[in-house]
Amino acid sequence: MTDRNTRTYAYVAGGKRITLKPDKDSIGLRLADLDASLQKKLRASASPGMQVVNSELAVVAKTAIPAAALSALRERGLLFPVFADAGARIIALPEVRVEPPSDTTKASRKELSDWLSAHSADVRVVSEGPDRLVLAPTSGYGPDAVVLADDIARAFTSFSASPRFLRITARTK
Repeated sequence: MTDRNTRTYAYVAGGKRITLKPDKDSIGLRLADLDASLQKKLRASASPGMQVVNSELAVVAKTAIPAAALSALRERGLLFPVFADAGARIIALPEVRVEPPSDTTKASRKELSDWLSAHSADVRVVSEGPDRLVLAPTSGYGPDAVVLADDIARAFTSFSASPRFLRITARTK
């Protein structure tokens, strides 16, 4: 099994395969899964190199966390990759939007439904409408959504499968 923190992530958008470039200096941290005392310690020790994105996520300079703590957080599944794109940091969220083409057939929709059933241990349907499905990896791990979107785009080439991202840009002065 490929290490989630070192693998290559890619997805298809507009018919083109897009490979995400890791931000070599930063790592993402799932704050929501840390107890309050550990959150407080991390915020204190990593504060100069930590950007709290929201109550659940933070982006941290890899050098701001001691190696032993980084290793322990990785073992607990609390770290995730941060990607870089045109001066922004990108975090993959655990959601995929799937849209069939307007001329899709019932058979194609059934094929997708069967595929989802076969992968029910790894993916759940969040919402379903006539023109869109919203899916989530059961792991709750955002980069798994990138893999899921890529898998669907490869298996169902006429469908659009887009992972959801949070883009973090520098504040303008």
